[in-house]
Parts: sequence; structure tokens; C-alpha cells
Amino acid sequence: MKTLKELKMRKFTVLLLGIVVALLSLQACQQDDEMNIDAEEEEQEIELVENTTLAEDNADQEIGIADLAEVEIASGNMRSLKCYSTNMDSVNRVLTIDFGDGCVGPYGRERSGKVIVTYADEGGLYISDRTITFDNYVVNNVEISGEIFIERAVRNDRDNYQNSYTVTDYTLTFPDGNTFVTNGNRVREWIEGETDGDSSTNKFQITGSLNGESTRGVNWSHTILEPIIVDFSCLASGSMLRTSGIKEVKFSLRNRERTRIVDYGDGDCDGSYTVTINNRVVTIEG
Repeated sequence: MKTLKELKMRKFTVLLLGIVVALLSLQACQQDDEMNIDAEEEEQEIELVENTTLAEDNADQEIGIADLAEVEIASGNMRSLKCYSTNMDSVNRVLTIDFGDGCVGPYGRERSGKVIVTYADEGGLYISDRTITFDNYVVNNVEISGEIFIERAVRNDRDNYQNSYTVTDYTLTFPDGNTFVTNGNRVREWIEGETDGDSSTNKFQITGSLNGESTRGVNWSHTILEPIIVDFSCLASGSMLRTSGIKEVKFSLRNRERTRIVDYGDGDCDGSYTVTINNRVVTIEG
């Protein structure tokens, strides 16, 4: 006959085993649920990844436009006046880049409205902190609003110019009214093109992390695992700027966090990249 102590120990063991089985079953269900993503969910995930890339690409271009306009004003070589006009308010240290009612200008995009650059100190280019804002600014039918703050550049230990930039409520508003919001900080290192005098040869290395809210109200974040290379020479063929690098994107669907790996390739200006969803690699054409 079992003692009271033995009976209690047996009940405890059975209870413990029950808990373990339940936890394993729950984990298996979650894994199974994660593996069985339907077409609608996969479409939502791909859309989110595409929009993170679109927002980053546009922000990089707008910084590039500000750089280009500053160089043109300083040199007197106003190559792009056929598309936009510039006005430098030296007293208030404000540069306005006006695309008017719309034209195809820098980087082959159709733009309208204004990009406004405000300088913290006298002088432009890389010797002052700058803030970029927008006034009815639209790129390829997507309205852009929010703020980009760019710290003055300094030479790093590789003798390259490097600075950080912060996006605050950087928002893409699509023609259907849906919005995609980005916040966060990046570090940008100028690795090629500095001495060429031609912005189309510029190449930057980007690190850092961003977060935001998707067009479907999903909170997301991503962190760069391998530095992303931004190559402005790709714009000649109409491709996106990102040519290599890997980032990790996290978001929640069905109350579970999901992690996706985005790989921008091996350096070619092919406009494509991949996202790994579970064990399946999906190619996205940029």
C-alpha cells in the first residue's frame, strides 16, 4: 500500500507531465500555425517589407536631392533647373527646392511640391546639421511628409565622411489614403564617389534600425544585420538604390511575433531582393 507521501508525489508527477505536454502541444500548434501562412497573410507580409524598402529608398533620395541642390548652388552649375527651382534664404538659412506642379527630375522620379532644408549653422553641405521637411511633396503619386534630421558629417577612422540621420514620422501616403510610417536612426558612411564631383557615382554604407506602423496598422521594426549598400549609380537604370546587405524585420500577426530576413543581393543594380518567410525564399522585384 502506497504511503500518503508517495501518492502526493505521484499526483505531482502526473500534474507536471500534464503541464509539459500542454506546453509542447501549444508550441507545436504555434509552429504549425506559423508554417501554414495563407496567401492573404503572405501578401500582407510582402507588402510590409516592400514598403519598408520604399520608405528607406525615398528618404535616401531626398537627402541626395538636398546634397545635389547645395552643390549646384555653391558651384553655380544649375543642371537641374529644367525640373526644379531653388531658393536659398541666407538670413534664415533655409533652402527651398521646388518641383512645382510636377516634373521628372533627379533620379528619374516624378516629383511635385517642395523639399525644404533648414540649416542649424551658417554654411551648407556637410558642415551643418540639417533638417529636411516637405510641403505638398509627392513622388510617383505617393505623398511624403514628416522630418529627416541629418547630423553634420565627420571623418571616421577610414577617412570617410560619416553622419547619422533620424527620421521622425516619415510617412508615405498612398493614393488610396493608406499610410506607412517610419521612425528611427541610421548611420550613413560615404564609401565611394566623394572626389568624383558626380552624385551619380555616390555609394553609401548604412547601418542602424527603424520601426513604424504599416498600412494595415501592424507595428514593425527592423535592424540591419549586415551593412546595406546604397548605390546611386543604379538610378540611371531606374532601379532602387539598395544593392546588398541584410536586415531582420519583426512584426506581429495573430498575436505572435514573426521574424523575416530581407537580403538585398550581391551588389547588382537589378532592383530585386529576397525575403525569407519560414523556410521559403520569396523574390521581390523592386
